[in-house]
Amino acid sequence: MRLVQFFKWWWDKNDWFTRTIGVICAQAIIFFLSCIIIGKVGILFAIGGAVSIGIMWGIYGVFDWLRSLWEEFSNAVPPEDIAIIRKLKGIPTPAKQEEYYD
Repeated sequence: MRLVQFFKWWWDKNDWFTRTIGVICAQAIIFFLSCIIIGKVGILFAIGGAVSIGIMWGIYGVFDWLRSLWEEFSNAVPPEDIAIIRKLKGIPTPAKQEEYYD
């Protein structure tokens, strides 16, 4: 029962992209385990699962990099409404900070 609670906690904690990666990894694990049971066909499924995991982690890496780049941009140049809210709350807007170049 605790394992079910863990999976529910994990599912609620992550966004849709991480959930998709998790489901694909679970499928790959099932395919890998079928390798032991089925034999040659299982090996093909395991290779397919490993390749799908590699491709998905590669895509995840690219999107994670783009997401961090976008968050950095949004923090440096906030939209007008966010800048106004920051100003009202007394939070300095990063775009107003001085930049020093060596």
